Amino acid sequence: FAPKHVGLRVATGSADGVVRIYEAIDVLNLNHWPMSQCFDADVESELGVTCLSWCSGRFEPPMLVVGGSSGRITVWRFSDSSRQWHVAAELPNHSLSVLDVSWAPNIGRSFHLIASSGKDKTLRLYKMKREKQSVDDNDDNTEINIMGSSANPDDRGKMGDEDEEDKSGEAEKENIETQSLETNDSDVWRLGWNSTGTVLATSGENGAISMWKSDFSGAFVCVDGGGEV
Repeated sequence: FAPKHVGLRVATGSADGVVRIYEAIDVLNLNHWPMSQCFDADVESELGVTCLSWCSGRFEPPMLVVGGSSGRITVWRFSDSSRQWHVAAELPNHSLSVLDVSWAPNIGRSFHLIASSGKDKTLRLYKMKREKQSVDDNDDNTEINIMGSSANPDDRGKMGDEDEEDKSGEAEKENIETQSLETNDSDVWRLGWNSTGTVLATSGENGAISMWKSDFSGAFVCVDGGGEV
């Protein structure tokens, strides 16, 4: 389900690689959930979309992070001007299928935190911060004017997000920093943040529940790895 300020919406990912978003237009009639948008997230992989997570920030446009069986992780942002979802950032891929992604609640931070785990037995944290960049300085790696799509099949593949460039000739780019966490060579199946986005809980095939928290340098370390289920 989407955060409440986005509306009564639910996002689904399927084996065909498409993310579909359904919305209850009338909150008094919860038997009717028409599809409001869709976009191709991981259509070329064998099992398509394996996980997704909403951004809960109240002062951000609707955003989703989506993981797929190809190992690809993408951040999608909804544009009010074009009424479409667009790729805002490509996070470093896993070498095998993504098992889970989780977007941390943002309480007063100037950046976003996203956690991911994969069948390659890796657990990662991504620090994502939006920065201004001159349009003249854009290169091939800038996440500007990337393929996006909408619920209308005729609109799929349209380029660009009009919101990305302002009148001053500057565009916004997501700066990504990555930290890999120790998994003791085991798959991490589930990820979850506390309500303030400061503690990450993980569980996996080894039967242990681990808690991760940032130290004085800002790096996340395991503060409790003894819990078992």
